[in-house]
Amino acid sequence: MAYMIKCKDLKLPEVRKKKTKGKYAVMTKEDAKKYVYENLAEHMQITDINQVLSTDTTEVKLEFDGKQHVSFVIDAYSTEIIADNVSKKLNIKFIQEILKTLANTHYKFQDIIIHSDRGGMYKSSSYKEKTKELNLIPSMSAPYTCTHNPWIETINGQFKDFIKGNYPKSLNELQIVIKQFVHYNNNIKIKPKLKMTPIEYRRHHG
Repeated sequence: MAYMIKCKDLKLPEVRKKKTKGKYAVMTKEDAKKYVYENLAEHMQITDINQVLSTDTTEVKLEFDGKQHVSFVIDAYSTEIIADNVSKKLNIKFIQEILKTLANTHYKFQDIIIHSDRGGMYKSSSYKEKTKELNLIPSMSAPYTCTHNPWIETINGQFKDFIKGNYPKSLNELQIVIKQFVHYNNNIKIKPKLKMTPIEYRRHHG
């Protein structure tokens, strides 16, 4: 069944202006460019409700292997995790690796939006080139607005809750628990809006 929706219906971000409140000042025209963000997907009409992906990174501090960066790429509608990666360094190589993993999944890429925050790696030319190769349209949140990417923020929060009871101490343990979380999210947890798991939704609508 085809859906006709616009990105704004999915609550993709709009540029927000500061208003006078307390210590915050009204944004002037000279400051406007600081708040302009590149969002190629804005106002784009899409024909499939599954044409928006969301990605971000979250930190996990390990006792033996120090701070690690975990990244998921999810289907924004079903919240199915379709790619994941972990790395000690947060750089373009890390992002390229997860996009490479994404290219080998079941997902069919054709003018699909991939939404992220404004991390330096997402604004790099390498990221733009790689997303273009995959027929992905990059979209970024406005500065300092994590609420513009709620889908992945929710998944990151759920992942942190998932590991609280059995917090990983090493990189090996972290990789194991990521696999467990992905399986739980995709195959076991019933999503309220779907009334089924993400995998079941894909089977019914794939």
